[in-house]
Parts: sequence; C-alpha cells; structure tokens
Amino acid sequence: MRRPTAAAARNGSTAPPPAPRDQPTLADILKALGERDRLRLFRLFVTTNAEICVCELVDALQMPQYQVSRHLKVLKEAGLLSVRRKGTWAYYSAHRTGAAASALADLVADSEEDAGFAADAARLSERFVLRVGDRCVVGFAEAQQSAAQERCDGCD
Repeated sequence: MRRPTAAAARNGSTAPPPAPRDQPTLADILKALGERDRLRLFRLFVTTNAEICVCELVDALQMPQYQVSRHLKVLKEAGLLSVRRKGTWAYYSAHRTGAAASALADLVADSEEDAGFAADAARLSERFVLRVGDRCVVGFAEAQQSAAQERCDGCD
C-alpha cells in the first residue's frame, strides 16, 4: 500500500501522488522553443528536413559541443526532435508526428528569416558538402582543421 503524501496526510486523504507525464505538454514545447539558440536549432531541422549530426550543428552554429548537446536534449524531451544512433554518431531530425507538431514545424520554417539564421543555414549547407553517402563522416571540422594546421606548422 502506498503511503500518503505529506499534503494528503494533512487533509486526511490517501490519494496517491500524480503519475509522471509521458507526453510533453504544450507549455513544455513552448518553453523549449523560448530560448533563442534552441529556436535556431529547431529551425535548421525543419528547414533542411534532414538528419543532422551533432558535430555538423556545432560547426553550423559555432557553439561548443556541450551547449549544442544540452539544447538538443531539451528539444528531444519536449518531443520536437528524434534521435537515431549509428555507432558513435547521433543523428537528430525534426519529429513531425501529429498535426500540432507538423503545424509548429511549418510555423517555425515559414517565420521571418533573420541574418543570423541565414548565416547558420549557409554554414550548415557548407558542412553538408563534406558528407559521404548522405552521412557525416568528418567529426568536428574546426578541430580537425586546427589539428591539421598544427601538424603542418612543424613541416617547415
């Protein structure tokens, strides 16, 4: 038998605490998109309509990996993204199941474009060129370029 909560015990009720939610609420979804960087991320997903690797997002948004991963987690928990893992790679895509999710994705995709988003989209397009067989194989481009530059600096 379940023990009553402290509030229920004061009221003389033995009702169990509410069950945890399985589905995100509208408030959860709007809260996830209420942060500018997460909105930038989600907009990239709905405008490209592609699976995108974390390292591609790091290069496109010019943000640290831990920050991109944290934002992706919030968007995934809000039901806006789905993830598919292949080895060490994680590919995220917009989750468009249901009329509400599809309408929200359309709203974000059709919203007025700003210069910052245009630059994000351009960097992501440049990063997609490095794909092999429509899959990311490069990792973090900036890290690889700087490592290659360090190796080359000793070549003189």
